[in-house]
Amino acid sequence: MLQLFSNLNIGTRINAGFGAILVLITALAAMSWLELSQSGENFGAYANMASDALLVSEIDGDMGELRLGVRRYMGTNDEADLQLANEAYKQVRHGVELADKEIQNPARAKLMQEIDAHSIAYHKGFEQIVDLIHKRNTLVNDQLNVFGPEIREKLTELNEMLTKQGNFQVANMAGIVQEDFLSARLYVSKFLDTNDDAAINRARAEFKEVEAALVQLKSSVSGELSYTLAAVEADLPKYEKAFEELAVVIAERNKVRAEVLDANGKVISEKIEAVKASAHHDENELQTGTAGAAKAAEIENAVLTGVTLLLGVFIAWFIGRGITHPVTAMTSVMSRLANRDWAAEVPNTDARDEIGQMARAVLVFKESGMAADAMQAEQRAEQLKKE
Repeated sequence: MLQLFSNLNIGTRINAGFGAILVLITALAAMSWLELSQSGENFGAYANMASDALLVSEIDGDMGELRLGVRRYMGTNDEADLQLANEAYKQVRHGVELADKEIQNPARAKLMQEIDAHSIAYHKGFEQIVDLIHKRNTLVNDQLNVFGPEIREKLTELNEMLTKQGNFQVANMAGIVQEDFLSARLYVSKFLDTNDDAAINRARAEFKEVEAALVQLKSSVSGELSYTLAAVEADLPKYEKAFEELAVVIAERNKVRAEVLDANGKVISEKIEAVKASAHHDENELQTGTAGAAKAAEIENAVLTGVTLLLGVFIAWFIGRGITHPVTAMTSVMSRLANRDWAAEVPNTDARDEIGQMARAVLVFKESGMAADAMQAEQRAEQLKKE
């Protein structure tokens, strides 16, 4: 290989040396570019992971607003709170749809699909809640709050009429019915506030007390008073029926809240935390891998830079030596030949480069000089013979 290189002319050697150095520099630059490209990809991946965590954090916040709005509406039954809850759900849907498009990681994308399904189920449950609350309000406003005051007014009227008649014993019985009914309404109101089964049972017990007291009262009145009492007897079953329907509606509402809203809300929160944990885990792994790759790349660059420098120095030395050494030797020979030292051997006459061409020219000079000296010696010898 070195012999082949030596046969090249000097210009080709220099060009080849510079070319080799350029190849090494290009390799170093290519490796640096690949490392920068990998770093860029890592930064892009890290940005995607951070974006995934941010997207689900926004969904988490919107979901918190939704659940708070739902609880507020269930407490107030106010249409304004219902509107706020629906607006919060729109924000949740917007965030989920955006995350579905943006999140590319298969595991996190699967979690987002599950969050999507549970958020839809949550809203369907809320729609059931809204419907049940409307039924509850209808029963309260159109029946309980209608029949209750009517019964109270009729019992008050009956009590006053008996008192005017001086029938205090029966008036006292009417007062007992009125008191029992007031107690029943009190426990109905308590149930509306607490949804406690104990309040339901106590209200039912009070209704039985009212019914029993009405039986006794009915046997003691007659005439116009009977008509008033009959109106009470007609409205009381309606009131009780409305209360029983109300109990069923509220029980169903509470069941939907527990089994649909609370259950899906909890699952959504867990899935969101799982997406965050996945993104943070991948971020940590990428950070660790990037740090290791950067360290390895630093070592590789240092080694390749050192190799490039050493090879560059060797190539420069080799090319320089291949030129200066023959030229120095040729200069020495030419000095000797200039002093007509024809014993000096001309080196590199078989070389195929410029040095070889020079050596062969010097060889011609040497041979010409030797021939000239020989000719002069012959001429002097002939001159001596003539003398």
